[in-house]
Amino acid sequence: MMELLQEENQKLLVTSVRDEQLWKIQERLKMNVSMPLETMVLERKGAIDGYFRISTKEKEVHEFRISTAVVDEASFRTYDIAMRALYYFRDEAKKHSEHILELPGNVCSNLGILALDYGGTLSHGWKYQVRIPDVCRLLNKTRPVFSRRLKGTMFEGLTREIIINTYRTCYKLTFQSGELMPIEDIGMQKTDSYMEIRVPPQGFVRLILGEFTIDELKNQNVDFIVRRGYRTLLETLFPKKESYIHHYFC
Repeated sequence: MMELLQEENQKLLVTSVRDEQLWKIQERLKMNVSMPLETMVLERKGAIDGYFRISTKEKEVHEFRISTAVVDEASFRTYDIAMRALYYFRDEAKKHSEHILELPGNVCSNLGILALDYGGTLSHGWKYQVRIPDVCRLLNKTRPVFSRRLKGTMFEGLTREIIINTYRTCYKLTFQSGELMPIEDIGMQKTDSYMEIRVPPQGFVRLILGEFTIDELKNQNVDFIVRRGYRTLLETLFPKKESYIHHYFC
């Protein structure tokens, strides 16, 4: 199961890491916060080819009790295994008179793709509530990732300095022979300086986390400005990519 979860996480930009000890704790307690949790595996030819964790939650809506089957986590390698799981979820929901089926909101997973194909709807959940108190520290922590993204592109071997102006502070990114040097927060600069890349703080966070493309962010905020000669480099450093963190990481 650890390998299956890792395979899912490799499709994502931002995700969570779980060690073997935490797996064992979760399996021993068998709880998702206050709800009992059950883990099941699916085999094919004697090998585990998928697993899921499922629980049930109930709430009252206008004097009606709504029961929901919640698949907290799942990973399936093949179409056949994912379909077996979906049929199982459907049959179990009918058996227990459950009105709603909630699946992990990861559109990169095989289960998520099939669920949307069969008429499911996507809820973004808490994804947009991410706050990064120290952006410069995050950039430096993930600096090797940015250098790897340049490899195999026309920017491999790049030697250049760019300044990203967030209207509150400026970040200096220095590339030497394709390697990103330690990123500097050079503070607020004069109003008419470093005008090539101007991105509001929250827009920059969404760019870093791969939530939106540059064009999408520009459409959301006219103050998100990237001038000629910088777009392709920024798109290479900060590609749009799906992220997902399982909410019961405890």
